Amino acid sequence: MVKNPKTSEKNLKVTEVKNLLNPKIDYVFKRIFGHTGNEEITKGLITAIIKQPIENITIDCNPITEKDLLDDKVGILDIKAKLNNNINCNIEMQIVDKKNIEKGFYFIGVRCILVVLKKEWIMKN
Repeated sequence: MVKNPKTSEKNLKVTEVKNLLNPKIDYVFKRIFGHTGNEEITKGLITAIIKQPIENITIDCNPITEKDLLDDKVGILDIKAKLNNNINCNIEMQIVDKKNIEKGFYFIGVRCILVVLKKEWIMKN
C-alpha cells in the first residue's frame, strides 16, 4: 500500500496544530482565557465554572501578584479578572498533581486578599 505524501503531511500538520493549541499547556491556556480581547471566551469559561450569569468582565493585563517583602514569592495567575465590576476572579489552572497544591492555593488566596486589604487601607488613609 502506497501512502499519499500530501495526506501524510496534512495529518502531521493537524497533529502539530492540536499539540500547539492544547489548552492544557499553561501558555496556551493563559493566551486563550487570560488575554485582553478574549473576554467573551473567558466569560463563557467562568460562567461554566460558577454557573452564574456574568454581565461584564474585565481582564487584568497584569496577572502578577506583587511582593510585599523582599523574601516574598511572586505569584502569577493564569486569569485575573473583575466580574460585574465588583467581584475579583483569580483562576489558576492545574493539571499535574504536585503533592503541594494546597500550599500554592493558600499562597495565591492570601496574596489576593492582601492586595484587596492594601488597596482599602490606602484609600482610607
